[in-house]
Amino acid sequence: MASNQNQIIFEEPHSDDFALSLGGLALKWKETGRKNINVYNVFSRSNYKAKDAAGNKDFLEERILSVTATRIREEINCLNFLGANLITLGEKDAPLRGYELQTKKFEFVNAKRDKKDTLVLRKLIELYKKHLSLNCEVYTVLGIGGHTDHLLVRDAVIKAVLELKKKGMLKARVAFCEDIPYTEIFGIKSDKNALAFIKKYNLISITYPIDLEAKLKLLNFYKSQIYEEYFEDIRKGAVELQREANSRTPMERIWLYDF
Repeated sequence: MASNQNQIIFEEPHSDDFALSLGGLALKWKETGRKNINVYNVFSRSNYKAKDAAGNKDFLEERILSVTATRIREEINCLNFLGANLITLGEKDAPLRGYELQTKKFEFVNAKRDKKDTLVLRKLIELYKKHLSLNCEVYTVLGIGGHTDHLLVRDAVIKAVLELKKKGMLKARVAFCEDIPYTEIFGIKSDKNALAFIKKYNLISITYPIDLEAKLKLLNFYKSQIYEEYFEDIRKGAVELQREANSRTPMERIWLYDF
């Protein structure tokens, strides 16, 4: 078994977030033979499918079980390809917790966190403290676009970071990735919450070249979740980072927590 020092952990709100937001880097890990990559999928219970407005109003157990199984199967297939392991935490996603789906180009949930999520937040903090006390790498989302589930995971990670740091027990290297496709839809420069988070915690921008075409192929694993527009949105975002970095190659970006 690989040591914790070599372990990579991704704290993932939903299936597909790892591939969409960190897929370029994940492909580099695959190419270089990195092992012991573990994706902790939080909100694995869901009734949501892309392009299915009528079905997304169905909250019966049969629908939930069917969609959940589909999404987990898609995730396993992609992670197997990338050489990563899936751990599902079985929490209900935002619509199943009573949040309303909204539409801004695509469906998402952007709402003030309800007090009922306090228990989930606390459970995540306790789990993440275990991960962050290891000498490993921990990645999660930055919360661009303000998706309720993404912010819940992000906030649990940073709260766990601060609790461990105060006790001198923080050992992991921590980085936040840009939420795809929300980064392309909303734009990081206009997201005051994400910008404030970056400033508050002095996050360091790190861009790196990726194989964009290979990353785009990862989307094909997620037939139930992907809109065709995602492909062009992701392409535009990677090329924009390329332009900003004056690079010859499309780029991906993470934000490093430097403690």
